[in-house]
Amino acid sequence: MEQSSPNRQTEIHTMHKRYTQFYKIGGGLVLVLVGVWIGSLLFSDDYATNIYTEMLSIFVTILVLDRLNEWRNTQQLKKQLIREASSRDNSTALNAVDWLRAEKWLTIDDDSPLLMGAKLSRASLENAYLYEANLKNTNLYKCNLAHADLSKANMVDTFLHRAVLDYTSLFNTNFCHAALGNVSLRGAKYIETAHFDEHTILPDALPIKDDEGKNIQNEVGHYVYDKYWTPDTDMTRYTDPTHPDFWQPEWAIERQG
Repeated sequence: MEQSSPNRQTEIHTMHKRYTQFYKIGGGLVLVLVGVWIGSLLFSDDYATNIYTEMLSIFVTILVLDRLNEWRNTQQLKKQLIREASSRDNSTALNAVDWLRAEKWLTIDDDSPLLMGAKLSRASLENAYLYEANLKNTNLYKCNLAHADLSKANMVDTFLHRAVLDYTSLFNTNFCHAALGNVSLRGAKYIETAHFDEHTILPDALPIKDDEGKNIQNEVGHYVYDKYWTPDTDMTRYTDPTHPDFWQPEWAIERQG
């Protein structure tokens, strides 16, 4: 007998957890049908059968409505937490991140990581605990992540243009395919353990322009830059102010006063 693969089992488990409320609602409807059938066996006259069926229907209706309300409240909470995580108020954003972690809606191991693909541009996430956070394809344009913990976070395909990552912990952070254009990394820690690939846009990279001065785009509509990470790239030149070739965005220098 053929056994399902681990990936298939994971997909099934994820699907079951994601649609738990719908399964419960469907189970309630099945109870109605089973109850009606049992009632038809227990009661010989139509009046008793009707009473039994009516009472059973009321009970199951209450159960289904309760599950629907629970599901609706959960969806509202998720939207609220994403909105608060994108706040420019640091306390609001940090509380939202902590709540997301407590609900198991944040990390790469969670079935429903809510910040994956979210729009968090200009969010104030300074000092945020984003260990193992799944931020794949998230928009972090001008986001303040200074002193945050991004250790083992999934930043694949993440847009970080002009983000602040000063003194941020980047232990084993995955920046493959990430857009780091104009990012400030001054004092960022453990950059040597972070992961990059040939699609990672470097902080000092500039978009390549055509003869008309327009930014050139690739086949999927992304701008093409003049600098991408290579195995020879020394990333400490973006983090270490004592490096002879230290580089920092002009806006970050002005920000320091």
